[in-house]
Amino acid sequence: MYGVWSNPIAYHTGKLLSIVASLPDNEYIENVRVILEGGDAEMISLHWAVFNTLVYNWARFEEDCRGRRRCKISDYLPEGVDPRQASSFFNDETRRVIVQACVDLAPDWVIPSWVKWVAGRYGIDLSVLRGLSWGELLGRLADYSVYVWGLRGLTASYMEFFQMEGMEYALVVVSHVHWEIVEATAEPLEAALEPIRRRFSVTLEEVRKASFEAGLRFAESEGRSRLGLREVSERAVRRLREALVETLEEVREAKKDS
Repeated sequence: MYGVWSNPIAYHTGKLLSIVASLPDNEYIENVRVILEGGDAEMISLHWAVFNTLVYNWARFEEDCRGRRRCKISDYLPEGVDPRQASSFFNDETRRVIVQACVDLAPDWVIPSWVKWVAGRYGIDLSVLRGLSWGELLGRLADYSVYVWGLRGLTASYMEFFQMEGMEYALVVVSHVHWEIVEATAEPLEAALEPIRRRFSVTLEEVRKASFEAGLRFAESEGRSRLGLREVSERAVRRLREALVETLEEVREAKKDS
């Protein structure tokens, strides 16, 4: 077992690292190959873009259409959505896209309870995560961490921007998304990263800062600019997956010496 962790989510990460590090040479090499050759920075960037558009449009809808009572509804809402149900629509869609990101990017033991509930509501099958190999699961831990830290940066940037601009309705929206959705999503992931935090922390902070700056640029352009975070996600995914392999090598050597 890699380390001693009282939190069951952290324990799961440590146990998985220990299991993979203890594999026979051929199986160990295969899992390392899966980790190093995997990663989907494009998928991460796509999920960031979808989330970003939803949250920004939600915030501006509340500010422009409810706060100031003047806007073109079609600029914010898809055809067929009742403006009286806009808040429910945006809230549901924001949660749904994070659930889909979990299916595409997350390992199963970091999925928060709210995601499982929404997945059941929309008929989204999370059982596919249980069929992944150990190497795929560890690789997903890296990719999903990049995704979640990017969300943290985006929502934090909007809270700062809308507060500076005095947009109270928009600020209420992004504060809700940040604290009630994004941070609730990050909570189990924070626990899962405890065994490897020292190797992940610098890169994840770089992701958060880059997405924060991208969010500010997007807001300042009134939604006309691109996030431009593809290179950020590519670099971060590569570094974190390499960090996982470094950790496995460390654990494997320690087991040989014990």
